[in-house]
Amino acid sequence: MGAYNTATIMDWHKLDWQLYAQVAQVFATLLTGIGITTSFVLGIRMVRELQADRQLRIHPRVIFDRGGQKIKCQLLDHSGIPGIEPSIAMALLRNKPAGTKCCVAKELWGHLINHGTGSALNVSVTFITQKVVKAGEEFSIDAKKLTEFPYDIRLNHVPASPSHIAPGGSARFLRIPTPITCDFSAQISSIEGKVAIEYQNIYGTPFEIHQEFRAFVKRTEESAEIILTFGDELEVEPTQPEQALTQIGDWG
Repeated sequence: MGAYNTATIMDWHKLDWQLYAQVAQVFATLLTGIGITTSFVLGIRMVRELQADRQLRIHPRVIFDRGGQKIKCQLLDHSGIPGIEPSIAMALLRNKPAGTKCCVAKELWGHLINHGTGSALNVSVTFITQKVVKAGEEFSIDAKKLTEFPYDIRLNHVPASPSHIAPGGSARFLRIPTPITCDFSAQISSIEGKVAIEYQNIYGTPFEIHQEFRAFVKRTEESAEIILTFGDELEVEPTQPEQALTQIGDWG
């Protein structure tokens, strides 16, 4: 009887240790899983933080400094429009009155500056006219007119020179807004609206900034002078949701 009791007690002890071992193995598995999950979560968080830090270090910010600049222009008897594909320009100017002239900048103008921490690539601007003073009267330019010559946004898309701007660098332009270039009546005294500044970072992420602009025009028989001013940054609102700002090559 005593031997039986001793064997039974030993079997129970053996079962207890087996149970403890199984429970310990379960806990060890759970702890390992928790550790792996925690490491995974921390790893994702670290990757996101590194990505955010990298984006901050390569983030360009391109905008015109506020203020005005005088642009000296010449009046030329052009059969085309500077910066516009010749065949398109000829079609647009087929009804150009004889003896009328285009207003063309004599030199590069503007200081579009990259105030960011990364390079800005493929930089361009688009002048979106909203108001015109012509022959002493003010006119509003609605969405329909922004699809017509000379206000169409595709005709007012101007690439920067250079097109890539390093941090702290700047770009300039030769073309002026097309409504002024092609004012064959010589009656426009001012236009105003917003300029859309488009560019990418080194990973191809697109950016767009809108900024106020105003242009005042003074003409003589042989030349013209433009005072072009840039103002506050504006909230970005698509002018034509169905039609992104695009190169003139997409003209239909």
